[in-house]
Formats: sequence, structure tokens, C-alpha cells
Amino acid sequence: PRPPPSPPPMEQATERGLARLSEEAASVPAAVAARLGAEAEEALHAAFAGTLLPGYQRASTQMFEQLHAAFTSGTERVTSALSAEVSPVATQLAATAEPLASIEARLGQLLADVQAAASSAAAASTAAEEAAQSAAAAAAS
Repeated sequence: PRPPPSPPPMEQATERGLARLSEEAASVPAAVAARLGAEAEEALHAAFAGTLLPGYQRASTQMFEQLHAAFTSGTERVTSALSAEVSPVATQLAATAEPLASIEARLGQLLADVQAAASSAAAASTAAEEAAQSAAAAAAS
């Protein structure tokens, strides 16, 4: 028996090429993924740093400026409204302060007069008692 005839050299070369191509084709997705992964990551980083981050920063700055303006405006409105309500009361209090000071001075003078009168009355009462005692002692003798 004869061994089976070997394929012609062209077929052998084709089969070897196909086998090698199959082996390399299996490694292509991993190589492409590794290469594209690094490039995709760099592209994403560049897009984020160059486009998204500045846009987000501008939007955040505008938002905080609007918040600040709204807060300041609201605070000024409340302060103005309170001032409008407090101003007449402050004016009335200022107008009341002068008469109160005058009343206080007059009460102080009246108190001093009452104390002086009480002191005089006490002295007169003591003098009258002494005179009565002297008269009683003289009448008894």
C-alpha cells in the first residue's frame, strides 16, 4: 500500500497560511481593543478636560452668580421693607424720649420736695413733742 499522495505544495502553503491567519485573527480583537482602549481613554480625557469641564465650570459660575444676585436682591427688599416699618416707630420713640426726660426730671424734683417736707414735718413733730413735754413738766411743778 502506498501512502496517500501528499497535497501539492500550493495547497500546503495555502493551508499553512490559513492556519497562521486564523491564529493572528484570534489575537486581532485583543490588540485592537488594547490600542483603541488607550486611544479612546485619551480622547475621552481630552474631550472631558477641553469641552465638558469648562462648560460645567461656566454653568456652575453662572448658577452661583444668579443665586448671589437673587439672595442679594431679596435681602435688600427685606431690609428696605423692615426699614420702612421701623423708621416711623423710631421717629415716635425719639419724639417720646424728650417728654419722658422732662417727666423724669419733674418726678425727681417732686420726690426731693416730698422728702424735704417729710423731714420738716418730722422735725416739727419732734419740736412739738418736746414743747408739750416741757409744758407738761412746767405745769406739774
